[in-house]
Amino acid sequence: MVEERGAGPRATIDSQGLGSAVGPTTGGQQGCYERLRGDGGPTRHVCLMGVSERDDDAVGEVSLSFGKVSSIERNAKNRGIRVVTYDAVADATAAQAGLAAGLAPRMGRTVAVHFCSLVPPKPREGLRCTSETAGVDVPGLTLIKGFVTEEEEGSLLKHFVQGDDVRWTGPLKRRVQHFGRVFDYHTRHVDFDAPAPPLPECLTDVVREMGDRGLKPSDPDQLTLNEYKPGQGISPHVDTHSAFEDGLASLSLGSGCVMDMRHPDGVRVKNLYLPRGSLLVMEGPARYEWSHGIASRKTDMVDGVLTRRATRISFTFRRVRDPAVACGCDFAKSCDRETPVATATFLKKG
Repeated sequence: MVEERGAGPRATIDSQGLGSAVGPTTGGQQGCYERLRGDGGPTRHVCLMGVSERDDDAVGEVSLSFGKVSSIERNAKNRGIRVVTYDAVADATAAQAGLAAGLAPRMGRTVAVHFCSLVPPKPREGLRCTSETAGVDVPGLTLIKGFVTEEEEGSLLKHFVQGDDVRWTGPLKRRVQHFGRVFDYHTRHVDFDAPAPPLPECLTDVVREMGDRGLKPSDPDQLTLNEYKPGQGISPHVDTHSAFEDGLASLSLGSGCVMDMRHPDGVRVKNLYLPRGSLLVMEGPARYEWSHGIASRKTDMVDGVLTRRATRISFTFRRVRDPAVACGCDFAKSCDRETPVATATFLKKG
């Protein structure tokens, strides 16, 4: 469920977010097509052949250097093809002439680049792109857009990023800050012997708003700040069941990004765009069963627009579980209830 925060009551929106590694076409439909048709003359569509998933970030960045990109699409049947569509034929012409040379240093090889046209799938065939997110349901997931105003965002960033009491640590590839109870990444336990002061007072309004809306955790006692520079991400994972109670809330400040929600069946994937100022809440299956992660790239395709990431600071609120109380969830495959206290945050392989 996605909600908008405005001056009045928040309105519920049917769709569950936007954004994926390959975006929709300029016509607003999913970025998926049936086949290519080679064209001799210039078109707005430039085809790249021989591209792998690890090249997508380079393709996005280099494509932007030639002009405004409308979409980058992947064929549903051939994952080695990308089609970059520009707003203007002139930009596509420049890209057709220079993309191969621009990509070669980044990819370590050359790719074939030529103009093309797209043949959309016939409606009755029901062709779906592997990155399609429309209609995918994640039970227990709520995204509230505009949970904090720009003024509130600026105040929080000034306090936690520029303030005198900033205390970044770097046990991971990205910088983090911890408040309240500490989840130790080395011992993989919650340290109940360490001091656990209350959360900073500047977050009182945010926490109160969460409680007033009945969101979990309504009374968090643990907060982790993660700094994501462009190109940084986090592996798909499920936060340790025995360490934290139901309900995780993540506030995105400074920049938006696409978060990947994956069901353990390996089939259902949700590419959810988290706008700056939004609050993502995961409860029930979204918290205990589905993994969440952020791909390590510098750009995202958001509603058909190739978007550069800036530095994003995430505020993740949790409630530490009493070590004497075992997790009672229904998701045994991702649960560590058979082990004492908190083991590791469960990381998906691959």
